[in-house]
This record gives sequence, structure tokens and C-alpha cells, in this order.
Amino acid sequence: MIGLSVSRRSSIKPAGDVITVHVLNRGADAARRQVAQMSDEYSTVTAETSSSIDPKLDT
Repeated sequence: MIGLSVSRRSSIKPAGDVITVHVLNRGADAARRQVAQMSDEYSTVTAETSSSIDPKLDT
């Protein structure tokens, strides 16, 4: 897992929390299985990050 964030009550329809998980491709299925163990009501969206900039390294 690279990153995880939880936004409480931020989804309007369906109402609920939004959990964002940043994983490598090989970790996506494991992350989805973990969510499925916690709830039977969830949606999955996949996206690809094209770049990431760390301002501390941008000199």
C-alpha cells in the first residue's frame, strides 16, 4: 500500500464514506478483498496516476 485516506460522509449517492487507496497494480485485488470483508456494499473505481511531484525534492 502506498497511501490511504478516508473522507467521512463525503459520498452523496450512495450516502457514505469514501476510502481512497493508492496501491501498485499487484496490490489492487488484495485491497479490494479487504474492503469486501468489511462491507458487502462498496464500489470500486480504478485510475492511473500519470505523475507525482514531491515539493521537497523539486529544487
